[in-house]
Amino acid sequence: MLSTFIQKSFVVPETFESEYFYFVPLNNEVVEQDFEAVSSSILELQGIFGENSSWPNEDLTLSESRKHMKVHEQEFHLRQAFAYSVFDINKILCLGSIYIDPSQLDGVNSDVYFWIRTDHSHMELQLQSTIQRWLNSMLQFLDLDKKLIWL
Repeated sequence: MLSTFIQKSFVVPETFESEYFYFVPLNNEVVEQDFEAVSSSILELQGIFGENSSWPNEDLTLSESRKHMKVHEQEFHLRQAFAYSVFDINKILCLGSIYIDPSQLDGVNSDVYFWIRTDHSHMELQLQSTIQRWLNSMLQFLDLDKKLIWL
């Protein structure tokens, strides 16, 4: 089991809203929207978590997505890792996801992965910038001797 990588006193944000995006934890309430976003971008997403990752496979099902969501929910609840679904500002269309995981590298606190659906790839830099500003605003609650790694 992974140890907690943030201070116990830190209140993990349940949502975040910016000019273009709305973040909410990945969970079964958003599984169908997330599944649609993943399904629309499967080829572009393959390998996002490294060469050894098989996610998402081309025959991914909604049932499998529900299982993945339960894992994300449990990790979030246990403060082991934090995954968010990225929606448009109207909170209708799922645009992608953000994953904040404890790093396995010495001197690095967190690995941050994110993706945006193919038909909104023109917003990728806006999303990255938004995530960076959001996380930087919370850095005081992380181990300040370590840093974030963007993957």
